[in-house]
Amino acid sequence: MNARQAEVLNSAFKPLLGFCAKLNIRVFNPALLQAPNRYSNFMRTNKTKRHDNQTEREVEKSISKFSKHMMSNSKWVKLIDKFVQNTSLILKVEFKKVQNDEMGELYIEEGTTFGFDYWENGFEGCNSLGGWLTFKEIEFVIFSEIVNPNKNTLQDLKELEKLINSVGKFSLEINKENVTLNCYKE
Repeated sequence: MNARQAEVLNSAFKPLLGFCAKLNIRVFNPALLQAPNRYSNFMRTNKTKRHDNQTEREVEKSISKFSKHMMSNSKWVKLIDKFVQNTSLILKVEFKKVQNDEMGELYIEEGTTFGFDYWENGFEGCNSLGGWLTFKEIEFVIFSEIVNPNKNTLQDLKELEKLINSVGKFSLEINKENVTLNCYKE
């Protein structure tokens, strides 16, 4: 199969999987689930590969300044699964990337699906910065009590803390304004 055929195949499966996810239909055909990813290496150019490798090196360099890693990929997946099950409690999730001082927002909604919106190692487009966001790129996550000051929208930090602790043991900093989940320690 050449790159053009893989692109056509990929473009046919992605909308179908997206449509199924929007209708909350689970796709159980393993070949259908693997099709978009199976041919992705055929479509990657050398420039894209070099960019991805450079980004990976930047992330690894940024991570090396920390002495302790507090989160694993499996811990992330369990936490996000719990958030998706309790989207009424999760109104706003902000994060900071390890590579720079850039802050972003994670979009966790009721229809967020493992294997489509997030994977075993990161998010696919479910953030305000766009594109892929691997879990190891996240330095910390902040849940602010005040979500929207104009509409007086508040997040219940006590319930969020209980929800997070129900998944496992995490490094949390808690005050009356926000709950911060630390992914790394210096």
